[in-house]
Amino acid sequence: MLEIDKFQLKKVTEEKDYGEFEIGPLPRGYGHTIANSLRRILLSSIEGAAVVSVKINGVEHEYTSLGGVQDDVLEILLRLQNLSIVVHSEDEVVLKLTKKGSKSGVVEVHASDIESNPDVEIIDPKFLITKLTKASSKLDAEIRVKKGFGYSFPDESVRKEIGTIPVGSDFNPVTRVEVVITQARVGQRTDYDKIILKITTNKTKTPTEVLLEAVEIYDMIANRLVNIAGGDAASLEKQTAQSPDESLEEKVLVSEVNMSTRLTNSLLNSGIATLNELNGRSKDEVVNFRGMGKKSFEELIDILTDFGFSLKD
Repeated sequence: MLEIDKFQLKKVTEEKDYGEFEIGPLPRGYGHTIANSLRRILLSSIEGAAVVSVKINGVEHEYTSLGGVQDDVLEILLRLQNLSIVVHSEDEVVLKLTKKGSKSGVVEVHASDIESNPDVEIIDPKFLITKLTKASSKLDAEIRVKKGFGYSFPDESVRKEIGTIPVGSDFNPVTRVEVVITQARVGQRTDYDKIILKITTNKTKTPTEVLLEAVEIYDMIANRLVNIAGGDAASLEKQTAQSPDESLEEKVLVSEVNMSTRLTNSLLNSGIATLNELNGRSKDEVVNFRGMGKKSFEELIDILTDFGFSLKD
């Protein structure tokens, strides 16, 4: 068998939103194993940013329309879901949009009309939000954005603030991943695997950047397994020999605790599967977990307290 550490990563082509990479040669079967893992990580675990709620002056809910605005509110919300942005703050950011109609004709509302904010970068200023068809029409809105992972369903709790409408948020900057496994030649042999990985993004991150993040997550998971096993067969045997009562009964699984999606992803991506693993760790270490913002950290402290755990100062 070909040694597993002899493969190479080659960048075939790359633009801002599309890249093609080749990985190989790999022993037969490893192409599917590695490619499928990378694809799942790319489509689920890369941090991005998205609109999470919108408040439009004169609108109480999404099933309505505004006079002089070409699109109904629901259509505007659906378009804002596709707004490509980069958020530099760990907290939620409020963007303001104000646009008036004109006597000279139809006025287009673009992403460039959103008031500039040092914490947010809009990738496509020409992104069309809607059109104003009357001189008297006006669109006055607050758009809330934040960082996150994967897809988040609308947070209905924000409706407590009258006029605020929650939006389903697709945070992932990766829009498509295509995998092709072909044969690779090594000497006279052609029964090795080569991965052709085609990555498309929304331009907030380059294909190289998201691939690097995916590989880092892959590496973190592998290292976590090595740490659990202790790095040798004897330690692994000791781990697996634990009784069910010792290994499972007192464990508080992160996936089973009622917490925000962002906090869950931050812990899991940092290799934390149970709350028990956080007990006694330093606050400085945990607050620097990837994706751990101020609100997420405060939420975590409350959850740990509820379960009788704590972090060191």
